[in-house]
Amino acid sequence: MTKGKIAGAGTFLHFSEQLALTARTSTKPSQWELPKWFYPRDEKYPLTYHKNMERWQRTINGISLKAVSRGQEFILDMEEFPEAIEWLKNLLLIGK
Repeated sequence: MTKGKIAGAGTFLHFSEQLALTARTSTKPSQWELPKWFYPRDEKYPLTYHKNMERWQRTINGISLKAVSRGQEFILDMEEFPEAIEWLKNLLLIGK
């Protein structure tokens, strides 16, 4: 695969714990574990529909988020959170 040529749509060929956003210890799919850079900063929120700071919590391993029950249609602005680019590339390569 050449640089910059990673498919960004489709399905993963296999399941990996590293691909799951749901917290490993949670029985609720809405309880997510995310990297530390996901935490809102400077009045900027990484995901649409998630401006309520009571949903966000810093943990030893990263960020815990109680995702709203709207669904999986959240938007992440990668210009505001450029750390997302490498994170997403890694997820896509893991699921390959």
